[in-house]
Amino acid sequence: MSETIRNTNEIRDLIYKSLAVAEYSKVPVLFLGNPGIAKTTGVRLWAENFGYKVTTLIGTQRVAEEILGYMVNDTTRQRLITYTPDWYDEIIENQKQGFKTLLFVDELSQAPDNVQGAMLQLIFDRKVGGQDNYLPEDCLVVAAANYKGNIPVHCGIQAPTLNRFNIINVNATDLTNILLEFTQSEEERMENIPVMENIQITDKIEESVRKNVREVMTELINSFARREGEEVLESNNTEFSEMFEQPGEIYNFISGRTLSYLVRQALALIHLGLVRKADQSFIQNLVKGLVGLGTNSFKNDRDKLEYEKVLCKSFNQILRNSVEENINDFKRVELSLEGKRIHESIAEWRRLQESLSNPNDDNLKRIVEKIKKEYGTDVEVMTDCLLVKDFNTVDFLNDIQAIEALCMQLKALNVLELKGYIATLSRIIAAYETYRMLAISSL
Repeated sequence: MSETIRNTNEIRDLIYKSLAVAEYSKVPVLFLGNPGIAKTTGVRLWAENFGYKVTTLIGTQRVAEEILGYMVNDTTRQRLITYTPDWYDEIIENQKQGFKTLLFVDELSQAPDNVQGAMLQLIFDRKVGGQDNYLPEDCLVVAAANYKGNIPVHCGIQAPTLNRFNIINVNATDLTNILLEFTQSEEERMENIPVMENIQITDKIEESVRKNVREVMTELINSFARREGEEVLESNNTEFSEMFEQPGEIYNFISGRTLSYLVRQALALIHLGLVRKADQSFIQNLVKGLVGLGTNSFKNDRDKLEYEKVLCKSFNQILRNSVEENINDFKRVELSLEGKRIHESIAEWRRLQESLSNPNDDNLKRIVEKIKKEYGTDVEVMTDCLLVKDFNTVDFLNDIQAIEALCMQLKALNVLELKGYIATLSRIIAAYETYRMLAISSL
């Protein structure tokens, strides 16, 4: 019996993927989970790794005026004006210094109703006060909260607030996964961070996704509207007040907003390349967090579970149809190489090839040119490069190992058009071997 392959960073990867999708789609994300599951830590780690400053609003430590601004009397103009709060000024200062901000709304479920109302307006309007004090376009809004069973009985989250978010339930597969993930060293925790692709979403791809969402979701909703002569899914239900009260994971309800979000999330998944078999669990979490409970009016649990099962299958069909209809466009993916080490660029290219199987592309050409510029193709140039650069020995050795592996991979493909790249890489490897022997002999 084969041993189960475990992801030792299941929670981290869920948070990283969710934030990458939120960053591209501009759909606010709400992480729901038990205390101690590293929601806050995961968000901060992602922000640190991807160039965001974090500004935190803790729901239990703010009043409504601290969310939307303070009303004061302007005696010179004889009217009330709004002073912006400290956290907003912090975001604007970040923008002036060239930094993006992640606005992290923590402990949302424990915030008083009037504070939640202020946060709801902030999230929806993305502005503070009555002036043109908008959040910067690249400001990412993220929230975190505990389940109802973890907080005082009088606390909760209003349905309108929940519907502003894509809800991501943060739970591990089992306790063994939690044990493995949270007993790692910092070095282990930072290994194998998910690398997203950068697929250009053309007008054709966007139209294809919209069409598929419209067709597939129409069929899904109609199939559950009436079954065996009985209405199973009531489209005009208005009872959402107890949505957060139910035990277990919390899913969103269908609304015009969440259907619009669904299109944007599908585009984000395709853009980031999160459409593989390994991403299925994440995709299911995401889509149920948007429209998982329909209109929250199923007659029994059997119909609800059946809906969730068909929903996930239908959403995968949307992604699959869109990818198949636009496969030629996806072959023109341009990887971002700026600011990345050689071995990181090669690793991204190799991941891309797992889905595209198109080795002779512009990305490979750009990577080989980058390697040639970085290290040269003869020992003299390589030595000069290394002497004038403040390079890290570990990074250098990682680069060389990645170059050797890339060269072997290209040789194994036995494609005539790749011979030029193989020759260049072989010369670089030979220069390194000569450099290494000279270094050893000089000791």
